[in-house]
Amino acid sequence: MKNVVKLQTFYFPWELEHAIEGFVTYYNNKRHHESLDNLTPADVYFGRAEEVMTRKKKIKQATLEKRRQWHRQGVQYRLYWLCESSLNLTPEMSH
Repeated sequence: MKNVVKLQTFYFPWELEHAIEGFVTYYNNKRHHESLDNLTPADVYFGRAEEVMTRKKKIKQATLEKRRQWHRQGVQYRLYWLCESSLNLTPEMSH
């Protein structure tokens, strides 16, 4: 907030009020707070914490499963490639 106030010039009081209002809206509704388990203050205040945490856990599980699938596919591809390339070695390359 102090970066906004210090770096911008406000010629009228309502301009400063508008900037502060925007920051407070961001801080309470968009910014995740580590002390609140990475929830927004609005989520906690309005009782959405459990719902948001459940949704985040589902997204995390789906993401991890997708990464595992990608990893398995990559390992299979690399193993296939290694087998194919080792079969095509000429005698002078095998030393």
